[in-house]
Amino acid sequence: MLAGILGLSGCMAVQDVILGNYSYDPTRSKAANITDAGKMTVLKDAEVPPALRPFIDGPGLDWGAIDGAQAWPNYAMLDLTPLLIGMGYGFHVENYQRDAILAWVPSELAATPQEAQRKLVDTITRGFTEAFDRAGMRYVDRGTYESDGEIFGIGDPNINKVILFESHEMGCDLAGAPLVEENFKRLCSISFSVHKAAGLYPTPDFLHANPSGQSYLFSNWGDFDGNRVRVNLSLTAGDSGIKPRKMQVLQRVSAELPEWVAIYVAQDERNGTPRVLFSQGRSMFFVR
Repeated sequence: MLAGILGLSGCMAVQDVILGNYSYDPTRSKAANITDAGKMTVLKDAEVPPALRPFIDGPGLDWGAIDGAQAWPNYAMLDLTPLLIGMGYGFHVENYQRDAILAWVPSELAATPQEAQRKLVDTITRGFTEAFDRAGMRYVDRGTYESDGEIFGIGDPNINKVILFESHEMGCDLAGAPLVEENFKRLCSISFSVHKAAGLYPTPDFLHANPSGQSYLFSNWGDFDGNRVRVNLSLTAGDSGIKPRKMQVLQRVSAELPEWVAIYVAQDERNGTPRVLFSQGRSMFFVR
């Protein structure tokens, strides 16, 4: 979710390869402005049907709380298919077709791009565990590991994290946590991968200003340079309920994250769910 181009100082280890400037466009949704600032593909907004406006502009949409609470209008009340936007799909998977993390780590929290990467990993991990603790859900942290991120010599190191969790509502059972074949169908997990920082940029104006006015941008580029997030649910959950349940997990995790971390979820035509941006637990739609 950063603004402008900043000439990097000689001590910057990350090469700035992003071109173009960002400025907030009030004619577009906040979600679209955030992905623009995050240097994703420019995404157009859908026209909002009048019946949806109270939900889009109001307190927000609850995809179904993992702790059973129903504080916001529930996903099941709405038909969101009018918000689906037709876009071409080629052989290559575009960045807007992948669930992802967009983040701006304030430079006060990290002296180097590598420190910023670690800070983001720790921040997201804490969001995972606090969401499960708040819901009274058991979980197992499978640890953090690094991968070189390279395919055919392309890519840079990633830091990866996997957490298994238990939810009887979702058919997830930690009793089968040992990774043997008969237990696979009962395992549920949430995982993410953090790539290197794209560069040091002016903090975008939709975030609270930090003293330096600069933050490390973590974007969602191509096949090798993105920051991914993924929820894997039990195979017994059934296709019809999987996407909304994934959304509810990601929404509750985002509620535990600072404003400088957002979760982008790609649209899913089969399940009738449009693309959504989660920021501090709030659903932001690409609508106007």
